[in-house]
Amino acid sequence: MDYVSIIIPVYNTEMYLERCLQSVLAQTYLNFEVIIVDDGSTDGSIEICKKFALKSPKIKIIQIANSGVSVARNIGIKNSSGDYICFIDSDDFIDRFLLERVISCFRLYNCDIVKFNSIITSQDKTDQTNQTNQDVKNYVVEVYNTSDAVYEYFHGKEKKLKVQVWSGIYKKELFSNIEFPIGKAYEDSYVTPQLLVKGQKIVYLNYPGYFYFMRSDSLMHTGITESKIASYDIYKILYDIVCKLFPEYEDYICEKWVYQYIYTYKKLLSTEGKIYPNSYEWRKRIYKELHADKKFLLTKALSKSCRKQLNLFLLSPRLFKICIDFMDMKSKRKDSYE
Repeated sequence: MDYVSIIIPVYNTEMYLERCLQSVLAQTYLNFEVIIVDDGSTDGSIEICKKFALKSPKIKIIQIANSGVSVARNIGIKNSSGDYICFIDSDDFIDRFLLERVISCFRLYNCDIVKFNSIITSQDKTDQTNQTNQDVKNYVVEVYNTSDAVYEYFHGKEKKLKVQVWSGIYKKELFSNIEFPIGKAYEDSYVTPQLLVKGQKIVYLNYPGYFYFMRSDSLMHTGITESKIASYDIYKILYDIVCKLFPEYEDYICEKWVYQYIYTYKKLLSTEGKIYPNSYEWRKRIYKELHADKKFLLTKALSKSCRKQLNLFLLSPRLFKICIDFMDMKSKRKDSYE
């Protein structure tokens, strides 16, 4: 019982991988397995994985052709034996008490999900905050039912229930009929709301158990990519998932839906002077879909700004582009005077 499957997708992270695996094997809670899914690494990552696998029978290595983090995570879940699923990115690391404290929460509150805090670090070191093994009761704990968890996720000012799947540990059964989307960026944004909707009781533990390593070449710092463009419909998909059960979030998600379409369209128009190869086809597709949904979207309580942008965009994408160019030029002029 209470067996944890730690899933670690690996792709060309030889500089950080040892630190990650050392933090996992240093856990004070011992009832776990480690599933490493090597996503076609071309550096020395797989050799590091094999070296650690020789040290610990807990480690299982699966090698696949390069397919992306979503495929790697899905394969990890399918090959897991645990009662709980934990995700770690291979350039990050965890506090040695993470599993012990989270499993204590599961036992104490009989919950489906435990979310915890993270610390952003850009330091190449393994210092794990020198935390002592305090009881879970010494940390701030908040317990949510499904409805309150969904509200906190979408509206919470403190962002306690974060979008990143690595900021929580989950009962494996929640992943029945839930997979990470293939070929899309921001894959956690698709999965986390679905997990919260399926969870009957969600616990937030105010404990910084995860160390997120900020890399300059991470997805958040790169320009527009095929996977980012393909994620334009994220909130349209979430509408069907969330609003059937919680119609009170319709207006909020519809506004996010509009903004995500328009944001992607703007990015395609101009990305630092570079024309994206398939820009026209993507823009045509985005306009066509948004136009098809306009009557539905305009019945929602959208903000004035959102409604104006939507109406202008639907009236004339060309006029919309002129306005965007004008606003960009105005902004640049303002910056040059400051």
